[in-house]
Amino acid sequence: MGARSRSVGGSAFLLSLLAFVYGGLCIYLARHDLTVAKNEVTTTGQASLHHRRKDSDIFDSFRCDYTFMVNDRFYTGNGMCPGQADHSVKGAVENLAGLLQNPKVTVYYDPADPTTNSMMEFGAKSSYDNGKANLSILVGVISLIVVGVVYVFGGNKAPQEVAADSGESVVDPDKTGPES
Repeated sequence: MGARSRSVGGSAFLLSLLAFVYGGLCIYLARHDLTVAKNEVTTTGQASLHHRRKDSDIFDSFRCDYTFMVNDRFYTGNGMCPGQADHSVKGAVENLAGLLQNPKVTVYYDPADPTTNSMMEFGAKSSYDNGKANLSILVGVISLIVVGVVYVFGGNKAPQEVAADSGESVVDPDKTGPES
């Protein structure tokens, strides 16, 4: 098997392993969100644009920080800005302009632990995480198929040649006896 096919096979195996781990994490989060969804409570919070860092990327413009109060205690969270269905730059600008005009958002939280909170219903969040898990597991399966194909069909295709020294007998693997 050539070095290149081993490298492709190893990379595909590593990708499949990471995809399965990420898929498992998404399934865990989806089950947790589904449990919280049974008891979730809503309140109104104040949203603001996510603080940009020096090394921030374009996706930071879609994120919001929010604060809300439960039992006279403040809690914080962050996530995708509400109503962010259009992920284009124009949609982001329109959504952020709307957020600046009306910074109130609905916050969903677990009454037993308000630090578990979101601007998305936990039932919808669970469905979203299940979708990510399915996609991740599909990528893992496809990567394992690539590994199988590489190892089955990626063998060393070069003909085997035997090098001979000057006076020693050589054994050719295709013939049964030594040559002189």
